Amino acid sequence: MKEPVTDTSLFCLPVQTSGADVFKLVLYLIYGGLEGVNARIVDTLHAEAIIKVRDGIEDQVRGILRESMEEAFKKIIPAQ
Repeated sequence: MKEPVTDTSLFCLPVQTSGADVFKLVLYLIYGGLEGVNARIVDTLHAEAIIKVRDGIEDQVRGILRESMEEAFKKIIPAQ
């Protein structure tokens, strides 16, 4: 039986689709940003990335993560 389309589902669809696209792009950017850094993505769970980081470089990796997330959002959901 097919579920009826509701107002809520119409509003959620673009958000869910964009979120999935952003997450995939974020993972790609993080992977590239971590090249040459002693850190790596070890797993993903839903919309979370688990990253293993050597002690002492947490702030550097945090910066890579922030830049990757901001860049991905700007590409997928541009400012109007």
